[in-house]
Amino acid sequence: MNNNKIRKEIDLELVRFLKGKISNKKSDLKTLYSLSKDYVLSGGKRLRPIAMVMAYQGVRPKIDKKIIRASIAVELYHASTLIHDDIMDEDEKRRGADTVFKSIRNNFLSKQKDKKYNGPLFSSNSKRYAVSQGILAGNIMQTLAIESLTKSGFPEKRISKAVSELVSCIEDVNIGQVLDTAKENDTTLSENEYFEIIFNKTARLFISSIKIGLILAGAKDKQIRSMSRYAENIGLAFQIKDDLMDISKDSQKGHELGSDIKQGKMTLIMINALKRVDKKRKTQLLRCFGNAHISKGDMNKAIEVVESCNAIVDAEALLEKLTKKSLVNLQKSKLKTEKYFEELSYFVSNRNI
Repeated sequence: MNNNKIRKEIDLELVRFLKGKISNKKSDLKTLYSLSKDYVLSGGKRLRPIAMVMAYQGVRPKIDKKIIRASIAVELYHASTLIHDDIMDEDEKRRGADTVFKSIRNNFLSKQKDKKYNGPLFSSNSKRYAVSQGILAGNIMQTLAIESLTKSGFPEKRISKAVSELVSCIEDVNIGQVLDTAKENDTTLSENEYFEIIFNKTARLFISSIKIGLILAGAKDKQIRSMSRYAENIGLAFQIKDDLMDISKDSQKGHELGSDIKQGKMTLIMINALKRVDKKRKTQLLRCFGNAHISKGDMNKAIEVVESCNAIVDAEALLEKLTKKSLVNLQKSKLKTEKYFEELSYFVSNRNI
C-alpha cells in the first residue's frame, strides 16, 4: 500500500469515526462535533498517522484495518493541539480555512445578535462563547484520540502500552505549551530552554506516533529505542525548518513573513542573532520583536540583520546534522519500511510548506 493510499484510508477512517460520533448528538453538540470534523478534514499532510502505520508495517508487512483505526488517534490529538493553539494565538485561519473558534463564533452570530460588554477577559458574548466552545472542542478531540486507540481491536496488553504512551505524550506536549507561553517575548531564552520547548511541543508527538505503531506491531525493544531517537531528531528538525521558513521569502508556509518575530516567539535563529550582533543591530531587532504593527520594510531589514550574523546558516547546518543523525538511528532499527522513513527525513528538512 503506497503513502497516498494509506492517507486516503486514514481520511476515510476519520470520516467514519467522527460521523459515528455526530449521528446521535443533539443540535448544539452536533454543530460543535461537525465543525470539529470539518476542521480535522480541512487539510494537513497526515505525517504522524502515516508514520505510525509505516512503523507498524516495518515489523508486520500487512497493513490491516486495526492499524488504520489506531492511527487516527495521533491525528485527532494533533488536531486538539491545533484547536487550542489557534485560540491562544488568536488565529482565525488555518490551512486557508476558518479555525474552530472562528467557525463557532460565525455560527453564533448567524443565529442571534451579539451583546457587547466590558469583562475581565472578553468584550462580547460571541467571543466568550466561541473561545469556551473551542476549548471544549479541543478537549473532546483529545478524548476521542484515546477512544479510537482503545477500540482499535488490538490485544489488550498492547493497547494498554499504546494508551500509556499517548497519555505520557499528551502531558509532555502540554508542558511544552506551558513553557512556550511562559517564555513568549522573553529575549533571555537560552538554547537549552528552546530545545526543551520544541522537544515537548513538536518532537514528542512524532516519537509517540512511531512508538505506538511499533508497540502495536510487537516490535523489539531495540527497534523502539532506535526509532524513538530517529523520531526525536526529525521532530527537532521539523521545528527548526519551520523557524527557517518563517523568515524565508520562498516559503509557502501560509503565514506572513516574520510572523514569529512579530508574535515575540524566540526561535534558535533569534537566540543566536541577539547574542552575536552589536548594540545598534540588536536594538533594530528588538524593535521588531513582539511588534504586530511592524512595517514590511523594517521586517526585511531585521531579517537582513539575522542573515548578516550567520544565524540562518548555522540553523541550516544543524538541520542537516539532525537529518544525518536520524538516518543513522533508522539504519539501526532494521525496519522493512526503511526507505519511507529515509524519505520522511529528507522531506522534513527540505520542505517549503
